[in-house]
Amino acid sequence: MSNRLWISWEDHRRSAELAKEFRANYIPITFTSNRYLRYPIHSMMTLIFLIRIRPKLLFCQNPSIVLATFLVLMRPIFRFRLIVDRHSNFKLETKDLSSFKWRVFHILSRYTVRKADLTIVTNTKLSLLCEKMGGRAVVLQDKIPELNVNNKRAQPSFLRDFEKPQIMFVTMFDPDEPIKEIIDASKNMPDCIFYLTGNYKKVFPYGLPEKGLESNVVLTGFVSDEDYLSLMKRSDLVVVLTKKDLILNCGAYEAISFNKPLVLSDTETLRSYFRKAAAYTKNGSFDIENNLRHCLNVLDKMQADLIEEKRILIENWSDKFSCVNKIICDLERH
Repeated sequence: MSNRLWISWEDHRRSAELAKEFRANYIPITFTSNRYLRYPIHSMMTLIFLIRIRPKLLFCQNPSIVLATFLVLMRPIFRFRLIVDRHSNFKLETKDLSSFKWRVFHILSRYTVRKADLTIVTNTKLSLLCEKMGGRAVVLQDKIPELNVNNKRAQPSFLRDFEKPQIMFVTMFDPDEPIKEIIDASKNMPDCIFYLTGNYKKVFPYGLPEKGLESNVVLTGFVSDEDYLSLMKRSDLVVVLTKKDLILNCGAYEAISFNKPLVLSDTETLRSYFRKAAAYTKNGSFDIENNLRHCLNVLDKMQADLIEEKRILIENWSDKFSCVNKIICDLERH
């Protein structure tokens, strides 16, 4: 067994892909319960793996900030090198809030950046932020995954009329997503089927809304990875929107893996990285509607541009990975 270990408190595609590239044993710990039980159980299971494997090099995903803090505390005891994959989990929009929860989060955020041997983020601005906090950071975006769909399995039961364009919205119903605007846009596009993935109960806690949801909108809820990828493969267009800057969306990489025409929010971070691999829209319902209509008319061109840009993204990522891996190997040797 390798003395490299990657621990995550959720099963996340980025973590799984990077763990494979860094030749680390990937261990997602995903006990389902309320946080008051989950955190102690996850911490105990993490401790068991530390005792059992005694890693020399330990990677972890942040989120969770609790996991990163726990491993920073364990670091001098077990004497491992700690690399925290922070990607973009800094919650910068909450840094001026006075609530106890967010004050504690930002104290732990600075502490874990300072005490980790290395923090991995997804863009230069966040790398500079980590250095300002007193830490050491490198930039590494998600690897474009190699995704496969079992064509022999039954198609997901929630799929609708294939005579209409199928538009997949990769959503988690988090506060940074323009859910209302997407649903408003659907009202003027009855000729298309809108699929919204993820836990819609965050927004509609009492089940599917009886009012305000058009018949062409499908809230899939949480689905299996197979059904999620099957939906993406069968979609004509994939849309991943956020109100935040400084983040790169996992769903974008998945769409690129399938060579699917892609629409992202019009932020500097997304435009500068994905370039011609996607079309871009503001998050208002009118903008979303207009951009979707335009994209549905130029799907072939979008796909051709994406395939060309995909080659460049893969080459650039490989170069960045080589640089980051050299830094990590140097840490491991000393």
